[in-house]
Amino acid sequence: MSTALLQEVYQETRRLYIAGSDLAKDDFRLNRLLPRLQQLGERSPVFKRIGDGVATLLAGSSTSEGEDSATQLQRLTLLVLSVLRTQGSTASTSEQAEPLSSEDITLRTRLTYRQLAPVQQALTTTGGGRYEIVKHAWQEGYFEDVRLLPLAVSALADPYSDIADLAMNSIVPGYGKPVLPYLMDDFDPQGGKLEIRKMKAIQAIAGAEYADFYFQTAETTKGDMKATAIAGLAGLEQYLPHLLEWSKDKKKEVRAVAYNALAQISAPEAQEVLYINFSDASRDLDLVVDALLVNMQPELAKRLHAAAWEALEAVASHPPKDETVQHYNNELVAHFRVWNHHDKEALLEMYRFMVKHPKPFQSMMRENYHKMTLLEEPASALAYEGNNDDVELLYQLEKVYPHYILRVATAVYRHRSPQEFYKHFSQGLGAGSHRGGRHATPNSARIFEWLEDQLVKHEDSEVELLYSDGETHRYDLWFHTFLPLEEMEAKWDPRWLDIMLAHHQTVLVAAFARPGVQEVEELLKAALIERGDLTHRDASLYFRALHRLGMSTNELRKLFWDVMESKKGSASNTVDPFIMRLISQFPAEDIERLEQLIPDSDEKIRGKFRYTAASQLRAVIQQMKEMKA
Repeated sequence: MSTALLQEVYQETRRLYIAGSDLAKDDFRLNRLLPRLQQLGERSPVFKRIGDGVATLLAGSSTSEGEDSATQLQRLTLLVLSVLRTQGSTASTSEQAEPLSSEDITLRTRLTYRQLAPVQQALTTTGGGRYEIVKHAWQEGYFEDVRLLPLAVSALADPYSDIADLAMNSIVPGYGKPVLPYLMDDFDPQGGKLEIRKMKAIQAIAGAEYADFYFQTAETTKGDMKATAIAGLAGLEQYLPHLLEWSKDKKKEVRAVAYNALAQISAPEAQEVLYINFSDASRDLDLVVDALLVNMQPELAKRLHAAAWEALEAVASHPPKDETVQHYNNELVAHFRVWNHHDKEALLEMYRFMVKHPKPFQSMMRENYHKMTLLEEPASALAYEGNNDDVELLYQLEKVYPHYILRVATAVYRHRSPQEFYKHFSQGLGAGSHRGGRHATPNSARIFEWLEDQLVKHEDSEVELLYSDGETHRYDLWFHTFLPLEEMEAKWDPRWLDIMLAHHQTVLVAAFARPGVQEVEELLKAALIERGDLTHRDASLYFRALHRLGMSTNELRKLFWDVMESKKGSASNTVDPFIMRLISQFPAEDIERLEQLIPDSDEKIRGKFRYTAASQLRAVIQQMKEMKA
């Protein structure tokens, strides 16, 4: 009996198992098979029964026994499968069969097809969106299903590197040792990226247990594969002679992993190589530093700490730009990196020494940093991470190098009283002038800018937008605001207001504004009308300051219309939510005037509010109309 037709029927019934038996009605594939089954059924009762079963499924009606489509499909499939089994051959074609190989995998098939299919598709196709599917599947534990194991291993070769890296770092190692045979069976040490990822996955799973495999690979390969294999030997003292030899390799990437492996071995020979190459003369100084950031043995730490102080004292004992000073440049930077990672307090002590002896260190330039001296980092670290005593050191540094004034300002603000801060920095700002500070010192502009950074803060707020087509949306908008008044009074000397008035620093006047100073209100109102729009961040700050001074809503409303009716300025693209809340408190009689601030639909008339600002204003006008109704 020919089983080709039966195989086709069986494949179609399997398809309907997945798609659903309800879809069997009028199925075109079964319809195509039915005539052949009926023709064979004239000669064979078995084919007649199969043909009748197919016809019943296609009709989509219940049988006389009341069977539904699912039961009919089950009966048909069982019949077809039974015939195929009786017609198949089980005899061996060879004298002795090869035993099947298997691995001890404890995974189960727990996923439904609906869960499994998207992951299978993501790992067997290309295109966008696949990474998110695979990552979600990994997070949800889908890869514990044994059907995804082969795809997880093959994902190491995925053309999208993020998927390949996720497979290498997380998915494949998650299977543990049972997956190792799948990685080792066809491993090619001379291969490319796929084999390197396999090696990294093997190392993540097996660790030192496969050390001999890593060693043999390192001995017989070169380049990236050699470096990857050597990385698996980190901390294994039995391979010390080979690691020492590899630390002299021509390839930088090989030397780098060799140093990293040596850093994890406490043997004196390993530590001596690292110490010797921790010098300005070594081509591998940066490689050694990178290795020590991962691991530094206690004995080597003591030697390097002593070497750091020896270098600092050598530099301090020589005049600036002396050849000896420049000799230690890169080595000192290397020390800073190491001690910043391992012992921050030890580093701060080194920085304090440098600030006490600033001149030679100020002459040393950081490589790859535009015009940055070696003294910049110590000054910054003491300002932000130092203690109260470090303020005195920075005071002395400012006397020698005034451009470090902002570091001093940071330290004094953090550790000293508002009165001391005012006394020290107000004296350095000069007499001031209502013309913009003609008599100010060169550092005045830098101090003013620093003060703005402390006093003017960024916040975000969700605002409602109403577009011209009537659709509403929510939108996150960044804006500027001041420190709360209570915090201002606690952290800042009130005399700063007089200084800012004298220097005509309007934003800082607004920040330090307090009731009872008539000149403040006049200055802020004049600045708003002079600008004639709400485009710049300063406009909203001035309105906030006037509100904090106690100006009534009606007075602010009058000021708002004075600004809007000014012929100066440009249209605003966005407006501070504070001003929009202020507008919402205007009387209903202002609605028509507010609508005139929005451009008409064809943009022929340009208003003071456009784009997002126009949508903000439409939403506020809508609220005002609803309240009026």
